Amino acid sequence: MNKVFVSSDHHFGHGNIIKYCNRPFEDVRQMNEHMASEWNRRVRDCDTVYYLGDFSFGRWEWTRDILNMLNGTIYLVPGNHDEEDHKGHVQPWHEEFGTVLDRLVRLEHNGQKYTLCHYPIESWHKGDIHLCGHRHGAGLRRENRYDVGVDVYGGPVELSLNALENPVGWSNQGVDRIFVFGSNEAGRHGAGAAKYAAEHRGAVMGEGVGHHGNSYAIPTKDFSIKTLPLPKVEEYVNGFIAYANLYPELRFDVTRIGCGLAGFTDEQIAPLFEHAPKNCDLPKWWDVILERNYE
Repeated sequence: MNKVFVSSDHHFGHGNIIKYCNRPFEDVRQMNEHMASEWNRRVRDCDTVYYLGDFSFGRWEWTRDILNMLNGTIYLVPGNHDEEDHKGHVQPWHEEFGTVLDRLVRLEHNGQKYTLCHYPIESWHKGDIHLCGHRHGAGLRRENRYDVGVDVYGGPVELSLNALENPVGWSNQGVDRIFVFGSNEAGRHGAGAAKYAAEHRGAVMGEGVGHHGNSYAIPTKDFSIKTLPLPKVEEYVNGFIAYANLYPELRFDVTRIGCGLAGFTDEQIAPLFEHAPKNCDLPKWWDVILERNYE
């Protein structure tokens, strides 16, 4: 059965939003990658997403590439960053996607009527549930009004009262999946994805390798926090792949290990995962690299 989702305020490409909204990411590339992966984990191609504004902070060519990566048919209810980017460049959603709706939309789903707008409004049709964005979870809660932004639900949320009443934020999403991150041999999880893994996914301080809680650490730095040689990183990756093969019932979300503070490039790291089993979800940014290697 096809599903209907709502979401808003991803701010793809907006580095400062990490600080403004206390998002658990090391940098904007890690944030973009995670948000795209989480979107596609929840939404299938046959599903529909009503998006209540502020999708991207980037140029249209880049924004279009992100949109083309995401599952589902996306209908935009525009916000304050969707007609132009932050530098004033036009974002031609309608010309290229033809799925731009009015700024205030009413729809009915499973017998319930909804009023959709990027901005939270103070009064709406009696009996409707008002869905909005813009406030990134900071707005005052009102009866029958829900901020459906990514900072509240961690990604698109299914259009149902049960789902709307259970926001998961960033910290609780995908708890049945294993978060695979780049670490150091000393297990000092003090920054970026490693810090997030320690605070939210069960990574253990002092344990730099392996499966702990809902996380799996792959060292890209040594005990002195210096970058490891690539062949040594490959050994640790091979150990992870062997582990993933042993436990096909688990699902692993692999991040761009080593491509941040350790200084490796995607072109160096992605091929190490070429033989990862099907229960490993690799970063979308690696698709082109791995497809090129298959040729």
